[in-house]
Amino acid sequence: EFALLYSVASYISLNPVEAGLVDSPEEYPWSSFQYFLSTKNQIKNVPPWLNIRELLTLCQTSPENFINFVKENIQKDDPEKILQDVTKTTSNQIQNKSPGNIQNILRKAKEQIGEIETNKRLKHLLLYLLIKEGYRVKDVANSLHTTRQSVLKIYKKMQKNLITDRICQLWLNHLKINLFS
Repeated sequence: EFALLYSVASYISLNPVEAGLVDSPEEYPWSSFQYFLSTKNQIKNVPPWLNIRELLTLCQTSPENFINFVKENIQKDDPEKILQDVTKTTSNQIQNKSPGNIQNILRKAKEQIGEIETNKRLKHLLLYLLIKEGYRVKDVANSLHTTRQSVLKIYKKMQKNLITDRICQLWLNHLKINLFS
């Protein structure tokens, strides 16, 4: 039930590692991860606003299990690990997304917007949306004549771009409204 919370807590703990600021999450001075490393009986000066026990209770886990989960996810930028995570996430979501529907969406995009093979940005946005909409990485890769690893790299790149690129956000909304409605 609280698997998403568990994953988000791990993701937050690993942000400084992913950013290259530290090699391990407990090295980052502003991370709450260091408080999970304390033994159960000796919680060290935990700030009053940080309720570790509540998180552990909600996630039905122990400090040791959470630490192990975070440490297992440290393998930064491992394409196979990312592939497994995205595949697992999408397979847990909607699995009835037919590969044939991808072809319909691509045909619709070509009719309404233009050729995706000559417009890299459009192709990348479509790829991102297809994954976001629950299509399998394998099916998206096959439909766009690329590898699963390329799909994942592009997906991750688009996630980052969408945070700061307003034009990219507008195009994404336009595509979603016109192609996925």
